[in-house]
Amino acid sequence: MTIKPRTKLAPGALVPILLPVARAGRTITYQDIAAQLELVPPLTIHRVTDALEALTRADAAAGRPPLAAVAVSRARAGVPAPGFFELLGRLGWVDPGIAAEDPERAHAALHREVVAAARAGVFDSAAQ
Repeated sequence: MTIKPRTKLAPGALVPILLPVARAGRTITYQDIAAQLELVPPLTIHRVTDALEALTRADAAAGRPPLAAVAVSRARAGVPAPGFFELLGRLGWVDPGIAAEDPERAHAALHREVVAAARAGVFDSAAQ
């Protein structure tokens, strides 16, 4: 299924990709997500990160940890881009100062929480 250029990506389209990654205790790059979705340029990474942001907001509204924590930037040594931590700060998930000082540690803690939640079935309703 190729998603045409400039088509907005629904956040729910990410769950079938991210959930198995979380259950396996791994991460996936934004670029790999775009490839799995067969996104057509331009702005493929931007479309992925927009959908990740919407998914993070939906998770927060549902009282779930941010499944988007398994999505990382290849350019940032395996952690999400700063905008992810800024959004989590606005949603009350992380202290933005701590995340800015030590994004690797902040991400590792979030990742552990998301993996445990995924293995416990917390995201199963989001996958339907």
